[in-house]
Amino acid sequence: QLFRQLAIFAGGCTLAAATEVSGIADEYAVLALLTRLHDKSLLVFDQDGLAQPRYRMLETVRQYAQDRLDIAGDGGAVRGRHLRCFVALAEAASTQMQGPQQGAWMARLAQEQENFLAAHSWCRHTADGSQAALRLVACLWAYWVGSAQLERGYTLAKLALAGAVNDVDALWHCRALWAMGQIAFRMGSYQEALMCADDSLTLAFAAGDAEQMAAGLGLRAKCLHSIGQTERELSQYERACELARTLKTTYWLGTVLNNLAELHRSAGHRETAEICYEESISISRNLQSPGGTFVPLCNLVRLSVVCGKLERAGVLLLECLDLAAGAELKGMGEDLLEVAAGLASARQEYAYAARFWGAAQACMRAGGSQREPVDEVFVAPLVANAKSALGSVAFLRAESLGSAMSQASAVIEVKRWLQERVS
Repeated sequence: QLFRQLAIFAGGCTLAAATEVSGIADEYAVLALLTRLHDKSLLVFDQDGLAQPRYRMLETVRQYAQDRLDIAGDGGAVRGRHLRCFVALAEAASTQMQGPQQGAWMARLAQEQENFLAAHSWCRHTADGSQAALRLVACLWAYWVGSAQLERGYTLAKLALAGAVNDVDALWHCRALWAMGQIAFRMGSYQEALMCADDSLTLAFAAGDAEQMAAGLGLRAKCLHSIGQTERELSQYERACELARTLKTTYWLGTVLNNLAELHRSAGHRETAEICYEESISISRNLQSPGGTFVPLCNLVRLSVVCGKLERAGVLLLECLDLAAGAELKGMGEDLLEVAAGLASARQEYAYAARFWGAAQACMRAGGSQREPVDEVFVAPLVANAKSALGSVAFLRAESLGSAMSQASAVIEVKRWLQERVS
């Protein structure tokens, strides 16, 4: 029976997940059964380099077990337990992704990615699947963004929201809309992100949930900024800040302050922007949030470059590199490379600027993201300066070399370049 049930796992499972899906209360009993299956060469045991050992089947064995599960007729119950198991894991991850364990959780979610996709697929076939799909979207959006899988996250969110029925929990619906808005924004679909923010806010205000109200207002203001409606966004940010300051957690305040700083940076209010960035960074550092610190810190690097504080920009960018690497934030690679290109151009190291620019562009194409208008304003003139200084042919050659590099190799080169120049 356990052999049949294990077929439901895509990409293997931990002992805890096998116990939960099997319905056997005693984990030691499940361990004994897993050991017997391993001894019969029906399971592969993986332990090297893993925080939690995993059990998996070879695909031919898994297909046979799947057939036996279908014949037995209890596949629906097993898939239901599998879905509940991975919804619970997603919820646990979402509470930890804002703190010091972000990197560990990114790695764990990567190991379970195929199981999350299987859970999403089963949502369409079960009575409470609409609610489960919304919870998965709301809890996993940061993983899809951080792992540079925007298109996949977008598709899953779109399906979940399209299948939402009237009896789903309003707050989970609200959170899923906000998550969809975040992914759409990163992809450059600002009007769609704005619609998601508006719909999310309607539910948040109806529920009186201050956290989601602050989050929704912050997203709405960010969208208004990116579509050029700057006269409306300041009041949205101010209201979001007021709400965020009433919350027990300071995470949302840090997020809103970074976005408010972006508004001031684009308006040329450099001192005000720096104050907002610094407060946002301070909040995120106190929370020991790598991703929360990375975003305003990287934006402060951009501001430092524009202000001519190139030594400071290099020091801060090195910290950004360490944060992204420690938290396995592959989705932040394009920001690192873009900012490095801008800094290299400001330092008049134009060949490096072209090379890093090529790598940044390749990352954006691979991840499906689009540069925000405020960041385009930052980098476009610096890249133009590099192209003018090198000449079109030399610039294109260096840019092509950067485009051909892997993201990991490009980031290593940026770090080496910075370390040689930062005292």
